[in-house]
Amino acid sequence: MLIQLVDQNDSSVKGVLDTREDFSLKNLLNGGQENFFIAPVLCSDKPEVIFNLEPPPSFSDAFMVWGQIDKDGTLNLFLAPQTGDASFPFAHLEGFRDGLAAGGSGTLVRSNTLPPDINWGASN
Repeated sequence: MLIQLVDQNDSSVKGVLDTREDFSLKNLLNGGQENFFIAPVLCSDKPEVIFNLEPPPSFSDAFMVWGQIDKDGTLNLFLAPQTGDASFPFAHLEGFRDGLAAGGSGTLVRSNTLPPDINWGASN
């Protein structure tokens, strides 16, 4: 699954999250925790330019973001080297559960070139 985070005023500015083989959309939609990784080759610029990735937290490998859908259907994403650490919010994608096919809007907490107000879209 790919999740694109796009500037609401300039669609050429985007950051992309990707998943690995063990990703389960069913688990995510049922409230489980799933991991995403910032996909440098799919972003419109280097991840460090698109997002505020200044420590904390620190990473020795790919930038990981884990997420979980809340009772309102918002996908809450956290920048963390391990799943379950909610110390560093990354983004909130409103209406994710119901808007999976159409996309929606949200807030990027770790904004840089990509501003806080974003649109999102998901694809398999």
